[in-house]
Amino acid sequence: MTELSIDIHLRKGEFVLALQQNIQLQGIVGVYGHSGAGKSSLLRVIAGLECNASGTLTLGEQCWQASSRHHFVPPHQRQLAYVFQEPRLFSHLTVMGNLHFAMKRVKAVTAMPSLTDIVDGLQLTPLLTRRPATLSGGEQQRVAIARALLTAPALLLMDEPLSAIDRQHKAELIPLLRRINEQFHLPIIMVSHSADELAVLSDQLLLLRKGQAVAFDNTPRLMSRLDLLEMSSLQEAGAVLDAQVDHFDDAFQLTRLLVEGIPLSVPGRVGNVGARIKLRVHARDVAVATEKPRGLSIRNILPARITMIEEGADAHAQLLATVGQQTIRVRLTRASLSELSLVVGQSVYLLIKAASVDAY
Repeated sequence: MTELSIDIHLRKGEFVLALQQNIQLQGIVGVYGHSGAGKSSLLRVIAGLECNASGTLTLGEQCWQASSRHHFVPPHQRQLAYVFQEPRLFSHLTVMGNLHFAMKRVKAVTAMPSLTDIVDGLQLTPLLTRRPATLSGGEQQRVAIARALLTAPALLLMDEPLSAIDRQHKAELIPLLRRINEQFHLPIIMVSHSADELAVLSDQLLLLRKGQAVAFDNTPRLMSRLDLLEMSSLQEAGAVLDAQVDHFDDAFQLTRLLVEGIPLSVPGRVGNVGARIKLRVHARDVAVATEKPRGLSIRNILPARITMIEEGADAHAQLLATVGQQTIRVRLTRASLSELSLVVGQSVYLLIKAASVDAY
C-alpha cells in the first residue's frame, strides 16, 4: 500500500490551502467539501500544476516536492494521470487514435497496462473507429479514462469526472470506476461536489473546509458523523450500506438484496447474484417505527437499535441506528422524536421506500 504524504501551503488571492495529511492509498479516496473548500486546488498541487505551492509532497519513495531543498518534479515527470471534468479528447483523432497517442507517451513500456484489457474493461470496442464529436458525454469520459490508464500511472486523479454526465450514463460509469481500481490495482483520488457519488464510489473520504482538512476516515463512518455540517444538510445527510445481491424478481422487476442478512428491495436489475454492491440511503427517506408495522406499501423494514440522537435548534432531529454492524442515518422532526419517546439503546424498525434507494 502506497502512502501519499502532503504538507503543503498555497495562497491564491484571499484563499489559502494549508494541508497536512498522510493518506494510505487503498481503493478510491474521495475529496469532498463545499464550493471554495480547495478540492480542485489540492488535486492541482498533487499534479504539480500549482508552482506557487510550498512545502513537501511525497508518493511512497518518490519525492515530488520539497521546497526547503528547492526540489520540484514537473508534472510530466510525475507518474500520475489526471482526468478532468471535460474529457479533453483530440477531436481530429478517432477513439483508437486518442488511445494510441497516450501509449506513445509511455517510457516504461513493460509497465503499461494491456490495451485489450483496458478497451474491454471500459467497453470501448464499438467506439474505436468513431470520433469524439459522435460520442455521448459518458462515452467520451470512458475514452478519457482509458487514455489516462494507458500512460501507466501510479496514481489517478479525477476532478468531477461525473458532473457533466446524465443519470443513466453516471450509473454505468460508477461500477466501471470501481472495477478500474480493483482490476488494475490503481489508487484513485477523486474530487466531487456530490456526496451521493462519493458515498457509493469512495472507500475513504477527505473532507475539506476553507482550505483545511476537517476529517479523514472511511466513507461510511465519516458520513455518519452528526458533528460535521457538510454531512448534515437535507441533501447530503445519509448513509452508505454494503449489500449483497440475493435474487431477481422478474415478475415485479425488483432486485432483492441482503444487508446484514436482512432483505431489502430496490427497483430494476442491479448487479449479479452474489455480487457486493453499495447502497445510498438518504436520511430524509427513512422513517422510524417502535413496533413492526403491517399493511404498508413500504417494502423495506429493517430492525435496528438507536445509537445516537441529536436535536437541532429548528424543527428537526437526527439519529443514528445500527443494523447489524452498519449504521443508518435518520432525519425526523423533534415532534416525532418526542411523541415516540425515542431514546439511545431502544430497538426500532427503520422503514425505507424501495424507490428511494440508489444501488450501484
